[in-house]
Amino acid sequence: MVASDSPTTRDFLSQAARRQPPPRQDAEFLEAWQGLSVLDTYRVARQNGKKLRWRHGEYIAILSIPDDAPFTYKGPEHRGHWMIYDAEGNMLTEEGAELLRQTYVVRVVHGPSTEESAL
Repeated sequence: MVASDSPTTRDFLSQAARRQPPPRQDAEFLEAWQGLSVLDTYRVARQNGKKLRWRHGEYIAILSIPDDAPFTYKGPEHRGHWMIYDAEGNMLTEEGAELLRQTYVVRVVHGPSTEESAL
């Protein structure tokens, strides 16, 4: 989920990269905190947005990331939840987030008003 129909680099930074303090300090959680959280289908992203009352943004950026992209992934966890890291498995920097935004965003839709059947 992103804040507007014109996503910014910040939309593709993890909470750690945005320097948000983590609510827990255990190693496993801190590793996940450094990853960019994504969901693997539009349907799941929309359900999550509705559940959270769109507090992370009313727009959904749809990504198409090929296997040879310079990222690593962890997941899927519960309900199609993945974490994206750089090629070495580290937190995305602004450069990596900008690459993701400019190269792999194929569409941005307004989540509350766009049914999956309209995609």
